Amino acid sequence: MNDVFQQDWDPKSDAVLRDQRAACDEMRGRRPVAYSDFLGRYLFMHEDIVRVLNDHGTFSSVVSRHFFVPNGMDLPEHAE
Repeated sequence: MNDVFQQDWDPKSDAVLRDQRAACDEMRGRRPVAYSDFLGRYLFMHEDIVRVLNDHGTFSSVVSRHFFVPNGMDLPEHAE
């Protein structure tokens, strides 16, 4: 487990895989920003997701020295 963050969301759990929509609805009310060892942080609120997608100065997709298309790119490269 990650030493800094404690997992509070498991996207591979039986409950989530059985009914993803219900699981996300439940998290939206309980914990709108969660952490998973599987892929890191998860956002459940529409407003948060829109902000992350549109605020390239604060939230960057360039997170690794390994280049991934398109998820490792920010605008304007991602748009191309």
